[in-house]
Amino acid sequence: SDTLTVEISQPLQLSAEISIDQIDSCTNADGVASAIVSGGVSPYQLNWYKLNEQKVSADALSAGTYRLKVTDANECV
Repeated sequence: SDTLTVEISQPLQLSAEISIDQIDSCTNADGVASAIVSGGVSPYQLNWYKLNEQKVSADALSAGTYRLKVTDANECV
């Protein structure tokens, strides 16, 4: 009889990079943060904390610290 070999692999590790367009001055709220997500299994769910945004880019940002949570279709974070 024939023997078959099968390898079962998992998706690449979920990761995100964030690019930032800085604000023009301390009184403007015109900063932009954009996420580039890779690995995992799409579609991805993005959640920008403090902003209640669920999209790839967050805009109209003032100076401060922002956090992004990315979850893939398998609910991996």
